[in-house]
Amino acid sequence: MVSTVQAVPALSGWQVLRDDEVWIGCTWAAGEPWCRAVGRVDAPVDAVVEQLTDFERYAEVFERIEAVTVLDDDVVQMTLQMPFPLAPRAHAARFEVEAMAGVVAVDWQPVEHQNDTGAVWLPRYAGAWELVPAGEGTEVHFTWQAELEGDVPDWVLPRAHMRTGSDAMAQLAAALQR
Repeated sequence: MVSTVQAVPALSGWQVLRDDEVWIGCTWAAGEPWCRAVGRVDAPVDAVVEQLTDFERYAEVFERIEAVTVLDDDVVQMTLQMPFPLAPRAHAARFEVEAMAGVVAVDWQPVEHQNDTGAVWLPRYAGAWELVPAGEGTEVHFTWQAELEGDVPDWVLPRAHMRTGSDAMAQLAAALQR
């Protein structure tokens, strides 16, 4: 699937990190690392959109999200807990929901905001959840700008990217079953 949302560039040349019930791959575009996780959840697209736009509940759904501050209706600051030995990361983004040719996307693009979190700031963190109806459920494509900033050893990156994609898919699926 080629992304048509503004936050995600056209991506190709994936290095596959996982290929089973959840596919995870990473690539580079315009000098930036991007990763994608693709899986399926047992919920209709509208329920997934509702979950993904309920920003105040993100920390309840996604375990790695430590804090969420809703700055405006569609602008959110999040602080992410990272696996040891990495320091927490934070970003602020504007979210938008758009529908196109049977696909609904919840995408986000970074916005200027003062980092008052004490965490390492992710100034380019962008991405999208692209949701495709699949029978009674939804095929989910979670794409994110995967630069971790700060002093991160190269050997950590594949493991961190795979965990990010795996955890996001599993935690979204679990939240939709509650």
